[in-house]
Amino acid sequence: MNNLKFRCWNGESFLYSDDLTYIGLDSKGENFQLFSKLSIFFNFPLANKNEENCIIQQYTGRTDKNSKEIFEGDLVNFRTERYEHEWEEEINQEVWYDEESASFLFGKWEGKYGYHFYEVEGIEVVGNIFESQKL
Repeated sequence: MNNLKFRCWNGESFLYSDDLTYIGLDSKGENFQLFSKLSIFFNFPLANKNEENCIIQQYTGRTDKNSKEIFEGDLVNFRTERYEHEWEEEINQEVWYDEESASFLFGKWEGKYGYHFYEVEGIEVVGNIFESQKL
């Protein structure tokens, strides 16, 4: 079973669920809130999902070829077999969650299609959409 992990981009750096300890819903059950052990005692969230400075991303449950955890919003390089025995290198492709297939995908073409984990090999995290603007 995969661990359910999250990270939050606060505009400057990532806070990881291991550091945050708790991720829960607000009193209306509408928005995610992030808490540390101390802040939950005082019911004072570190951040709310609806705030511009908190973008929550989920861990895919997979690691790259260097054993680095892959989160949605990461940029990855990988190889995929386009045609029989014809491999193509994909560079700086975003990892994103597709609600229609209920799975994480790599890259996009025609604005809606991507590769599944089983369609690629040699996955390597090279950055993320926030810190790697120049990639």
